[in-house]
Amino acid sequence: MTLEREATFSSFFHEHEPAVRRTARGLVTQSEVDHVVAATFTTAWRRFAEIPDGAPRAWLVGVTRNHSRNLTRSRRRRTMLVDTLTALRPMDAADLFADRVDPLELARLHAAVARLSEQDRELIRLAVWQELQPAEIAAAMGTDASAVRVRLHRARRRLILLMNETSADQD
Repeated sequence: MTLEREATFSSFFHEHEPAVRRTARGLVTQSEVDHVVAATFTTAWRRFAEIPDGAPRAWLVGVTRNHSRNLTRSRRRRTMLVDTLTALRPMDAADLFADRVDPLELARLHAAVARLSEQDRELIRLAVWQELQPAEIAAAMGTDASAVRVRLHRARRRLILLMNETSADQD
């Protein structure tokens, strides 16, 4: 990089940036304009020697259009992915077992889980809802598997005791 090249590119940028920005505004959302302008001038910097002498503005408009199309395609793919993942979202646990679980039992379970400590709830969530084994929970929590087994056993015992207390309170 020479200082002369930098100075030449700087004046090139200042001369053509307004036109590139106007072009980008017509092609992408307002929040994406700066991204497209930056990408356009990054391409121009890398390919500065290839820019035609007689038509730099036309070349820049073409590059701006290409970056805008890429951004639009990317946005469309991201939207389709989110829509697909949303459609694949698992049903709520209550809906999965509606034919087998008494709603009152489920309410008791939720009440008992809510009364557990945050650490016990986390262990129960990882073991039951995420279906992780003690070794996997240990890796996620940064501890060893034997400690997780002991803590999980104790958390389950506390949950059973709280379920029984909730049942006795409702009788």
